[in-house]
Amino acid sequence: MAGSDTNPDNECFCVNDNTDHCRLDGVYDMSACQHDIPIIVSLPHFLGGDKRITDRIEGLKPDPKLHRPVIHVEPTLGAVIHGDSKLQMAIRVPKNDYIRGFENLADDLYIPLFWGYKKLGISDDFAAELKSRLFTPIIVIKYIIIMGIITGFLMLFISILLAFLCQTQVLTISLIDELSPFQTGPDYTGNGDTLDTRKLCSNRSSIQELELLMKTSPETRI
Repeated sequence: MAGSDTNPDNECFCVNDNTDHCRLDGVYDMSACQHDIPIIVSLPHFLGGDKRITDRIEGLKPDPKLHRPVIHVEPTLGAVIHGDSKLQMAIRVPKNDYIRGFENLADDLYIPLFWGYKKLGISDDFAAELKSRLFTPIIVIKYIIIMGIITGFLMLFISILLAFLCQTQVLTISLIDELSPFQTGPDYTGNGDTLDTRKLCSNRSSIQELELLMKTSPETRI
């Protein structure tokens, strides 16, 4: 609804020879489509209209919340799910020397006739079906992805922790081997028993078993 002075790209919509009225904001001349009848289309109460129009008319109460058209588009589908269109019909009265009262007009006078609105939208049943078939699967997939990422990090943490504990137990066994140079074998416990060190990494009670072993093994003296 911006005039060609405000938005030069809109000048192409002025199809009449006289384009002076196309320079005003908030109005669109429909005379070329109505056999030169000066019909004007605008928003109700000339919302966003040029001051040269609104200042000459009393009783206008433009309200953007009530008179601005609204269109809701679903971003995933790109489809319009709700539309509320409001338009006003007016007539442009030019200066006329042959009609009393119009011979002294300095500029064209815009007289509003009526305005109406048309509201369109999807039904509640279709909205519920759209939600169940489109939005619910998307939400479920998002949660599955999040749970998969969390599970992956948790498994990685557990793997690192188990590897660290296993390496600590191996180092402990190596230290025992260095402190017992006179044992008869790597699995010799000092009291005639043998211990399979390969099971220490996989047995949760290996640390307790190792502590008990160190207490019961006799000292080796030279």
